[in-house]
Amino acid sequence: MSFNFGSAPFLFDVQRFAASQRSARHSHIELTPTPPVSIDGLVRAYLLHFNYAETLAKFDSSDSAAGNGGEVLILDELEPIVPRGNILPKAQTALGANCAATRCTTLLEHMLSTMMHRRQLRLHVLRGDVQAAFDLSNRLFPALLARHPYVQFRLQCQYFIEMLRRGEAMAAVAYAQSELTVYQPPLGRAPTRAAASELDNVIALIAYDDPCTAEEPQASLMSRAYRESTADCLNEAVLEEHGIPPQCTIERLFRHLMIVTEVNREANLGYGDSLCVDDRLSE
Repeated sequence: MSFNFGSAPFLFDVQRFAASQRSARHSHIELTPTPPVSIDGLVRAYLLHFNYAETLAKFDSSDSAAGNGGEVLILDELEPIVPRGNILPKAQTALGANCAATRCTTLLEHMLSTMMHRRQLRLHVLRGDVQAAFDLSNRLFPALLARHPYVQFRLQCQYFIEMLRRGEAMAAVAYAQSELTVYQPPLGRAPTRAAASELDNVIALIAYDDPCTAEEPQASLMSRAYRESTADCLNEAVLEEHGIPPQCTIERLFRHLMIVTEVNREANLGYGDSLCVDDRLSE
């Protein structure tokens, strides 16, 4: 009997075997019938959700030139999976389809009607003009922030950050004392436990002469990504006010896919690939 701990090539190629199993599984999945999903509809829904008006217009014009329709795929349009043997009466099925179509039409109308306003709000936040975002939000959607306390909290944190970015340290301190301390004991508490930790990091920025040179976790608060995240929070709140899912269709589909993947891993005692979106996109 001899042992091989890697000093010589192994007789059994484990990596090749795993690759063949993975390839066979992918082939099986690709052959599995799936409901028709319009990629153009997914892209259009994403652009509409995040208010990319110019890109959407160009996308629609190129689609029209190619002879495609202006479909927008909302997750509500996906047909539910009916267990085998559960056959619904045709009249009930038709009624359900009509209700779903009516709901999707209503959602689409709300997305279109609020698109320009949501775009204005987003631009204000991305430009660092949080006060303009506050004013426009209160004028267009009264009581929106009161119904979404985390969004209001996030905008107030962003306002504080933008004051520090402009070098208005003393004004920022005064603002924190009047507006942000209400989220700290004993005056009150943050909307969520995560928000309490986020607030601590935001307030800590005042310790830096130049907040743009802060280290993590404070450094991320000064990034454009944090501005975009704040803008997304406000955008989602407006959508929710109109009965629209706060996550776009593509994101919700990815969430479903990740859950299914993890459930499959649990069923296989933890064996199998985890879903990594970056790996899939690079293939």
